[in-house]
Amino acid sequence: MRALMIKDWKLLKGQKQFFGVIGIISLGFLITNENPSFVISYVTIMFSVFSISTIQYDDFEKGFSYLFTLPVSRREYVAGKYLFGTVIILLATGLMTVAAVLVSRFRGISLDFGEVG
Repeated sequence: MRALMIKDWKLLKGQKQFFGVIGIISLGFLITNENPSFVISYVTIMFSVFSISTIQYDDFEKGFSYLFTLPVSRREYVAGKYLFGTVIILLATGLMTVAAVLVSRFRGISLDFGEVG
């Protein structure tokens, strides 16, 4: 499963432009929105969509047939995808929560966590 996680992290690294655009959009939302808690949900959804799209990248040009010739079972593949998705979603949610709290304190507005989720 470690090799699958490394493969997914390298795929994540290859999508720098996508995450750069998401970062710029999120920063814009943090600065212009009255309630920056929206950004937490937005980034969490974007990262969850990316974690799901890694399955499509694996399937591209019959990649599953190659992938399953390696010593990896289907159960390990699925567990690796769940683990990868959970880790990047928690990281994204944590980072954006910290950013939203910092921006709300800097702007002097209250952060309403009731709208998150």
